[in-house]
Amino acid sequence: MKHIKKAYILSFVLLVVCGCCCRDRSQLHPQTQEQYYLYWLTKPDLGEYVDLLISKKPILNLESLTVDIDQASLDSIAIIARTYMKDSIWNVDLRPFKSVLSVRSVDSDKKTIVLTYKDILSVTDKQTMVLKETSYKYESAHLADVISLLENPIGTIPIHRIYAPVAGAEELTRQLLAKLKK
Repeated sequence: MKHIKKAYILSFVLLVVCGCCCRDRSQLHPQTQEQYYLYWLTKPDLGEYVDLLISKKPILNLESLTVDIDQASLDSIAIIARTYMKDSIWNVDLRPFKSVLSVRSVDSDKKTIVLTYKDILSVTDKQTMVLKETSYKYESAHLADVISLLENPIGTIPIHRIYAPVAGAEELTRQLLAKLKK
């Protein structure tokens, strides 16, 4: 019994000494790293094109999300990127990553999400920015697959491209890759 008391007293003393000696309180309670949640979004009319959702919140916590970040960045709560067969990033407008502006609904039973983002609508020679509200089926994406996609955004399947996969978002791609690898 005396040994147990001594162990408690020693533990308490060490806790007090460590707590007083640490100038930086974050050493006692390190902040958790920013976590990302990854999902594949599919629609029957997109065929082999699959969107990737990268979110700072689990998909069920995105419902009723509304943000005013127009440009996709690390500050965005959620961003999407179109892929070709989950193999490469498809970039038709020099904006391969688009910030999710709002999420109207998420249905965990049907595994569906309805979200809004800005996209470019091309009609002949004119391009107009439009809001797209789209309903998708979702499934979790594996971290290793997403890291592989960002490391090799041109993929392994040869396809004709309008722009390089991450043209216009090279820095964001590097930043996302660094965050996901932590």
